[in-house]
This record gives sequence, C-alpha cells and structure tokens, in this order.
Amino acid sequence: MTQGGLVRRLAFAAVLLAPLAARAEDQKLPFNPYEKAQKGDWCILTGTFKREGAGEGKMSCANFARVTNVEGDKVSVEEQSQVGAIEKAAKTFSTKETPTIASYFDLKGGTVENVAVADDKRKICDKDLACKKLTFSWKHDGANDEISAWLSPEVKCGLAAFTLKGSIKGKDKVELETQIKMECAGCGNGDKKDMGDAPDDLLDPDMLAAPEEACDLPFHPLAKAKKGDWCAIRMEANFGGQSEIAIANFEVTKVGKETIEVEMTSKRDGRGGGGETQKLSFDATKTPNAMVYLGLLIKGSTPSGDVPKVSNVKIVDDKKTVGDHEFACKRMSFSFSEHGSNIRVKMWLSPDVKGMGLVACEIKAKERGADISIDIELGGYGDEDKTEWGKTAEQLSKKKKKKKDDDE
Repeated sequence: MTQGGLVRRLAFAAVLLAPLAARAEDQKLPFNPYEKAQKGDWCILTGTFKREGAGEGKMSCANFARVTNVEGDKVSVEEQSQVGAIEKAAKTFSTKETPTIASYFDLKGGTVENVAVADDKRKICDKDLACKKLTFSWKHDGANDEISAWLSPEVKCGLAAFTLKGSIKGKDKVELETQIKMECAGCGNGDKKDMGDAPDDLLDPDMLAAPEEACDLPFHPLAKAKKGDWCAIRMEANFGGQSEIAIANFEVTKVGKETIEVEMTSKRDGRGGGGETQKLSFDATKTPNAMVYLGLLIKGSTPSGDVPKVSNVKIVDDKKTVGDHEFACKRMSFSFSEHGSNIRVKMWLSPDVKGMGLVACEIKAKERGADISIDIELGGYGDEDKTEWGKTAEQLSKKKKKKKDDDE
C-alpha cells in the first residue's frame, strides 16, 4: 500500500470509525442520537473524498452504520466505511448518556477546540430537516481538521451530513489538503426505509453482508438436567412437496460439572428396527450457541467447519400450545445463509421441558425456487420411566389404525 493510500484510509477511518473512552472534559453532542435507538436501525452516508498534493483524484466514499443490539441502556453499533477498501468497527453507546464529540467521531488523541452549536436546516433525501449544526477543530499529530456535522433526531444514528477540511505535512514536507463531504442517502429500520434509498441501491455487495450477532440460546436447556431425563420430539421435513417424518428420543446419560452427555435415538417414520443412536456432548458451564444446538438437535452433530454467521436475532417471552398444553417459552428467531440460501429459524424453548428444553421449532428456506421447511414439535418428556407430559418416542412412532367402515 502506498503512503498516500494509507494516509487516505486512516484519515477517513479516524473520523467515522471505532469507539473511544472520552475524557471528562470533552464536550458532548447537542443531543443523544441513540436515546430511542432500536435494533435494526441503519443509516448510510455517501459522498466524496479528495486529497490534494498526493497525486490522488476525487474518490467516492460511504459509511454504513447499523444498530445490532439494544440491551438495557447499551446500544451496540456496527459501522463499515469504504474508500476503496472497507474498514469495519464496533461501537457501544448509551440510551441515557449523550456521547461526547470525541467518542461519537472517534477523535483519538489531540484536542477538540472551538466548539459551536447552532440551529440550522438541511435538505436530506428531499426532506427539510431541522438540524443542530456542530462545528469544531481537531488538532492531532501535526494535522488541523475543521469539521462540520449536521445532526438530526430524524436520522437514525443522528448524522445527517458531514464535512471535513484538513491539512497535514506529508512526505517530503508536501502540504496535503484533505476534503471529505458526506450526506445521508438513506436510513430506516430493517427492511423499512424512513427516507432516501435502500442499502441494496446504495452499497457494494461486500458492505451488505449482515453483521455478525451473538447467538447463544436464551438459557441453558440442560441447566437442571438429571440422569434419566428424556424428551421425545417429532420432526417433519418438506422438500418441494415431498415430506419425511422422523421421531427422536433424547435421554440424559451423564451429568458432570463440565460436561453433560445425551443419547439421541432417531427413527424415520415407517422404518423398522430400533433406529440410529448418537451420543451428544454439551458444555455444562456455557449456554449453547443456537446454531450448534440446532445441529445437535436435527443431525446429532455440530456444524462442520465454521459456524454460519447469524443476523436478525430476537428473543422474546411467548406462549406455545402443543397438543393440550400451553408452555411458557422464550421464542428465539434468527436468520443465516448457507449454500446460497437464506434460512429463517424460530425456536420455542422452556426450562420446564426435560431433555432438550425444546417445545417447537420452525425452519424455512428456499433452494432453487423450491420451498423447504422443517417443523419440529415436542411429543412428550419425563424422568426415567415416568412420563410427565405427552407420549414417549415409541408411542409417537406407532401408526394409528384406520377405522373400518360400517359396511366392512
């Protein structure tokens, strides 16, 4: 990478990326742009980057900010910035505390001076917005940058527009003049646009990849497991109109301080024999990752290679009725991509259910235009030879006899 290229990328990233613990004396923004933040909020700024004196022409640039999680008063934000290469960073803000100028813009080192705030109007995405225009100087590492930022509560993450004019002595003491001009080109939440264009219309495919999110189950389903606990589940897979049913039994065979072992016996509907048996192992000290849990539940094995990255993770309290019983559950939903297909998952889990803790699960996807689904439902659970609710795997496997007509 050339020195000019390095300076260009660092200058851009220094303004728009990464978290920083602000000094107590740093001034704050005129309002908190994350006070009402919701998971799925996004904002895209596009514009130009120009550095005179380095033999570089004007380049396009973009910044994509997404709120990946809101938990309590903590707001997690992923940002990607592109000036040629893509730079990524994670930020953490508060719904209660207004960010400092330094933490919001990541002004590492140096000093912030000449801060001023004024009411202003700015036309963004054909919409007249009432803004707070923030201006200040940032002196750092021999550079002097003059920054103007238009902030509006109507724009997700707050930043409606941004300009930077700076100067620094480059190689051979050549004066390098930097100009960055950016403006919100679209913002919204999830698939909904509040204003401007959608991410698909504004960004390169490399920037559109869903941010990685934590995907642990809402609780450890085997936290209270005892040897002999069991559950029976029914799985029905539908591949473009062709269906297949399987019955599986999960029984806890060993409970240790660090490891819990479960024996899984599965049998396809209509096939004789005792079925296939596999041994599953769970870390007793750590809540399982949802993707790992799903692999063990369906296939009796963990995903091969890297676990797919998930997005759109949501966990809520819910109730799920199976048969004649209503279960108080945690409903967990998320999406992931595999083999070119986008897969959506919903799981209902209850700490009252022995064995695997699962009440129901729905998995839906499209592959080569065909609808694919896997529906999993609890059949019964118990302890040793006692059935606390529902039916055993053996009972679920028995086919109902057809009633004879009266004439027969």
